[in-house]
Amino acid sequence: MAQHTNMQYVNLSFVGGYRFSEYLRLGAGVGGRMYVTNASVRDTDNKYGVPIFANARGNLISAYDRDGVPFWSLNIGGITNEGVFVSPSVGYSFGGLRNNFLISLSYTITSFTDYTKTKQAYSYVGLKLGYEF
Repeated sequence: MAQHTNMQYVNLSFVGGYRFSEYLRLGAGVGGRMYVTNASVRDTDNKYGVPIFANARGNLISAYDRDGVPFWSLNIGGITNEGVFVSPSVGYSFGGLRNNFLISLSYTITSFTDYTKTKQAYSYVGLKLGYEF
């Protein structure tokens, strides 16, 4: 069972991929993560990590003739010097078929060694903002 924590971080990611249809996009992503509050949970004073992940995303309804649509997204990968993570999201895309602003709510489960030197699973709820071009 994942422990809940109020550990806060800021993440900036880039995802490149291929759009098979408006209902399915597959890609790979890389980013940078900075932990705002980390010493009380993680077994490191290093405030930075590099997430590397696979991404799948798609619209829930057609974007043709609409200025915005709900979407789903799933990231699965790892963070350097930490462990694996899974992050499903649901959100809304503003703009149409291309060049959209994205906002989503995510639930992330990640594993890393905590301050007691024990491998633990932690979960977070997050807000994601993005731009698609």
